Amino acid sequence: MGGADAKSNDPLSTPASKSRTRGPVVAHLAAVQPSPTDLYAAHERHHNEGHGRRLTAAFEALEAFPMLVESRNRVMRLFEAGDPSTAEVVAAVEADVAMTVAVLRLANQVDGRPRGRVESAVKGVEVLSLRTVQMIASRARTSNTSSIIRLLNHRFGTW
Repeated sequence: MGGADAKSNDPLSTPASKSRTRGPVVAHLAAVQPSPTDLYAAHERHHNEGHGRRLTAAFEALEAFPMLVESRNRVMRLFEAGDPSTAEVVAAVEADVAMTVAVLRLANQVDGRPRGRVESAVKGVEVLSLRTVQMIASRARTSNTSSIIRLLNHRFGTW
């Protein structure tokens, strides 16, 4: 596939003084529409086009929710009573969406084999350790249930 021969036949590699076709070739290339690099860009738009963005926004909104003070207190009481079992801590974590999101987010950032593969509160608590979950609960921003209901009513209308 010929190095020098192919290059000498290419009108774009030939100096302008030696090529009579340079002008038309350049004009032809300028008229060619580049194909989209996004495989989905060429497809027609669908009614659910923004679904992925809306789902991402929903998860980000969940991450912004404060932990319920009742849930935080439940975790703290478990540790005040002694060494809780993993099952007790997992049950407390699963009772609160914000705490579950915090545990999963942090567990998926830990270096090592399970990085990015923690999909449950059970696995998250195992990866982080019970004491780390206690630390998450002790430092979390909290709100009471009535504040969350007011926020939801304001954002989505009265239930």
